[in-house]
Amino acid sequence: KGRILRTVAGTVLAEKLGKRYGTRCVTVPIGFKNIVPEMLKGDLLVAGEESGGVGFGDYLPERDGLYTASRILEMIARRGKLFGELWDSLTDDLGGSFYLRKDYPLSGSLEPRELLKKVSKNIKLGKLPFKLESTLEIDGIRMNMEGGRWVLVRPSGTEPLLRVYAETENEEETQLLLEAGKEMIE
Repeated sequence: KGRILRTVAGTVLAEKLGKRYGTRCVTVPIGFKNIVPEMLKGDLLVAGEESGGVGFGDYLPERDGLYTASRILEMIARRGKLFGELWDSLTDDLGGSFYLRKDYPLSGSLEPRELLKKVSKNIKLGKLPFKLESTLEIDGIRMNMEGGRWVLVRPSGTEPLLRVYAETENEEETQLLLEAGKEMIE
């Protein structure tokens, strides 16, 4: 029991698992620095970020690869299945996940805030390949679409780059959303 925490670039599978087990999935800005304060509140089951950092509420308020690996090995031992089999079972049940990120150099005179205004304008013009269900503007703009598809457009917090993240159930649609994300700022 406990909350599931992900960053705004986190997989939709976290949300689906939360619904399945009757727990909340909370979304925070990118960076483990944004996860730690939530971990310190207690009642956290697991937290993850897109770069692979995973933390657990029953351990230190930090990511720890060895601890994560031991938890995965424990799951494999208890279920008697290989990791690939567990993953296939999960995605067969909840839907697939094909996730990509593409970085573009920030050039020109537009400031990151102006780029995000441009994205907002293009959302209103309906420039997405799938039906928009909601947007989330806590660290860039995440556009959630029908079928669990999403694309996130955000300026990097550490480099002069625009990052576009996307997730769908297959590579073709994910590539399509990456392109749509890039076109939102052109």
